[in-house]
Amino acid sequence: RSGYLKLMMGESKDNNGIDALYDLEADPLEMNNLLAPKTISDKDRERGLMMKKRLVNWMNIHEPQKAEALAKRLLF
Repeated sequence: RSGYLKLMMGESKDNNGIDALYDLEADPLEMNNLLAPKTISDKDRERGLMMKKRLVNWMNIHEPQKAEALAKRLLF
């Protein structure tokens, strides 16, 4: 989470998962996934990639055994 943005990346053994980005200021109930394939904007795509990079950096420190697989996963 960063400020009002919240990124969620699911994980599974085959490195697939459901990804979501929420703007908690505009959508506090998390009803509008900004990474939904049909509605993703360039701005949301960029914000999602920025948040993923921060998450991978955090995982490299705290959960390094999972960080590499997460870094390889496509966000969209």
